[in-house]
Amino acid sequence: MIYMALFGLGKVLFKETALGVGMLTLAAAAGYYIYRNLSKRGWSSIAE
Repeated sequence: MIYMALFGLGKVLFKETALGVGMLTLAAAAGYYIYRNLSKRGWSSIAE
């Protein structure tokens, strides 16, 4: 997720907009999935 966001931002900055926006969209989707999963399982499951 982190690398996808970083490379996506780089692609947008270096004028490869379509690929960059796609990468940023995938990074956002992965972040949403992680957030939703941790909300169901409980945030304390990270420390276990």
